[in-house]
Amino acid sequence: QGIEYLLLGHTQDDQIETFLMRVRAGSTWYGLAGLPHKSPSPIWPEGRALTLIRPLLDVTRCELSDFLAAHSLQWIDDPSNENMKYERIRTRRLVSNMSGDARNKAVSSINRMKLLRETANAELDAWNVRHTEQRIDGSMELDRDAFLALGDERGQRFLALAGMCVSGAKTQARTQSIASALSAIKASFNDAVTFGQCWCVWRQNALRLYRRPTGEKRTPGAPVSETTPVSKDMHTLIWDNRFE
Repeated sequence: QGIEYLLLGHTQDDQIETFLMRVRAGSTWYGLAGLPHKSPSPIWPEGRALTLIRPLLDVTRCELSDFLAAHSLQWIDDPSNENMKYERIRTRRLVSNMSGDARNKAVSSINRMKLLRETANAELDAWNVRHTEQRIDGSMELDRDAFLALGDERGQRFLALAGMCVSGAKTQARTQSIASALSAIKASFNDAVTFGQCWCVWRQNALRLYRRPTGEKRTPGAPVSETTPVSKDMHTLIWDNRFE
């Protein structure tokens, strides 16, 4: 539809619920930063030009409903919001019974994590600009020593994001496969591993990330034979989930 910004109605309650659910699931500090106020759309490639905005993260669900009622604005309650088989609904019931002090402590923790995540993202972004080269075939090349200097936590985060970029995958590879790839890169000077839809090859200090080949006989980074319908009305075409 040509929409550039989509505003979502997530509230502070949604933020606290997400935080508690991720604590229970054993999330890292990165995930405990909760929902961002602004983020790119996760829908790929259709949503590549869409930014999600959450302007109500500091507003409680009660404050929002009171505002709507005061202005005679109607809303619809989803019946599934009463279904206790969903973890989100059970957590929602817990949050609704939290004291004001407990809510404030949860929000304070989320905000500290969020600031830490914003700083970490900016640092990794700057590192990426300095140390990686985007190749014309869609692969990525970087210095192995510089990569290992990132450390395990940032190294795994870089591999997860870079793997999506070079492969065109819609989601990140599994955490365990990324951790295994990092261990292999640290262990030897010449080797190759796969994680998700990405193939990682390194020779001495040159480290390259390719789209994962579909068969063992494929050459790293070789073009994929693919047919894409093109109409005369097309202005932009996304090919292979990677090229515009």
